[in-house]
Amino acid sequence: MRVAALPEDFTLDLWLLTHEDLRQTARIRAFLDFMAKELVKEASVLEGRSSSDATRTGWKDDLC
Repeated sequence: MRVAALPEDFTLDLWLLTHEDLRQTARIRAFLDFMAKELVKEASVLEGRSSSDATRTGWKDDLC
């Protein structure tokens, strides 16, 4: 439960890191690309600006 509103200039930096030698490995590149796309889709949830589908639909309990 949010106690106070977020400041308007709030941002969340999230880094996806891997060893330099593995960065261009197909499976690592695929994972990083997938995660980057999914994180962009969920940016408002990660920043606390909206709730996720899991919270709204109640299926988050099945994930725990």
